[in-house]
Amino acid sequence: MLVLFLGIFAIHLGLPGTILIFLDTLVFAGSTGFEPLGPVVLVSLFFLVIVAEGGDFWLTSMGPQKFPSYSFGQGLAVLAAAVTGAFILGRHLQGLGLFAGFYLGGLAGSFTVQSVRDMKLKPAFRNGLKNIALSTARSALRGLMALFMTVIALSSIYTS
Repeated sequence: MLVLFLGIFAIHLGLPGTILIFLDTLVFAGSTGFEPLGPVVLVSLFFLVIVAEGGDFWLTSMGPQKFPSYSFGQGLAVLAAAVTGAFILGRHLQGLGLFAGFYLGGLAGSFTVQSVRDMKLKPAFRNGLKNIALSTARSALRGLMALFMTVIALSSIYTS
């Protein structure tokens, strides 16, 4: 389960978290003899990886070419926002709230860090709201697919 959280958080840093989540579920399925996670679940998770990475590629072609790089302090700020979101939604929605809050808190933290960092730059070097919005949309799309993948994987594991 920790790798699932890590996969969701990696998306906010520009890393392929959906692939990490898929590989984690594939290893889990292989270690349990494909009992709780069958081929249908794995194919649907792979399809979500293709949608997430394809959508990311399409959004990249429309605007920013790379994810913003964060300093250590900015990365901790995004992590703090993600944990705060998990605590806020976790109390009300329990298991789903932990993952959804972690995703939404990280998304809000990432947008805030990018906006604040952009405001500190001289006007000639700023990214602009369009690029920040497209970068946030990329994180939102990949994060939403990661959240779907997490819900599918955990519901398949715990209902079998």
